Amino acid sequence: MNFKEKILFVIFITVIASLLLTFSRTGWTVAVVKGTGAENQIRKFRNIRNRSEYPDHLEALRDLKQEKVDVVVMDYLSILYIRKQSKEKYFKLVGDRLTNTKGRVAFKPDDNTLRQQFNQAVAELIEDGTYQRLSLKYFGVDQELNRTARNTLLKSKDQSWDIIRRKDKIKFGMFFNNPPFCYYDQQNQLTGFEVELAQAIGKHLGVKCLLVDVQRNDAVAGLMDQSYDGLWAGTDNFQQFRKKVKLSEPYYATGAQLVVKPDSPITGPSAFGGRLSAFDLLLRRRSF
Repeated sequence: MNFKEKILFVIFITVIASLLLTFSRTGWTVAVVKGTGAENQIRKFRNIRNRSEYPDHLEALRDLKQEKVDVVVMDYLSILYIRKQSKEKYFKLVGDRLTNTKGRVAFKPDDNTLRQQFNQAVAELIEDGTYQRLSLKYFGVDQELNRTARNTLLKSKDQSWDIIRRKDKIKFGMFFNNPPFCYYDQQNQLTGFEVELAQAIGKHLGVKCLLVDVQRNDAVAGLMDQSYDGLWAGTDNFQQFRKKVKLSEPYYATGAQLVVKPDSPITGPSAFGGRLSAFDLLLRRRSF
């Protein structure tokens, strides 16, 4: 074996050893629910044997209960809702939220007066305790939102609010199959945190509140063609539409949360042992 062949052989053995070490590495199995916004963070953590993306939190929590995964990363408010509804305490929240996001309603960019009325209504519902009651009902916590009603003066008024008053109704677009924010209960009645808050806003504004089921792919298009007056966008990233819509003040605060079994030794992100190097990321097994 000549010198060149020896060098190639050493490189080959080194690569194989690194791959075997990577694939056999002990660590946690992590389920990341799609849409949490924490995928990139989790991908860079050490001490993770495998990570998989789940389409919804129910499947991920089922696998946590069956000990197929060690930790679930999911929406903070969703896990609070499930914990409040469930009699069986088979999970717990640990550590600080990995991300912090806020739910907002999207309006057409020229509907400044309508957006102002919406912001004012939410602020006043926070002030009179209505918002607190709904937050406690669905999540068991009083969310920390601004409790001071604000009345921002507009440089120029438009007709968007006058049109709503003349019609005596406001139409909101929502994602219906989206518990705990908007969903059908056992009596097949539409309910949820966003549903009740929207109805409270309509009542506060003195107009009827109508809800329209929307699909994510054409949600903004429906707003633009006036299928509804406002789109309850939640935490969806509308950066690509930033010139097409204007967003309300936040109507809830949430983020990506770690969820584990009650006896788990995981107490937060520190259990993952810091971040991986670029070399480790290259060799690591990819699950999503």
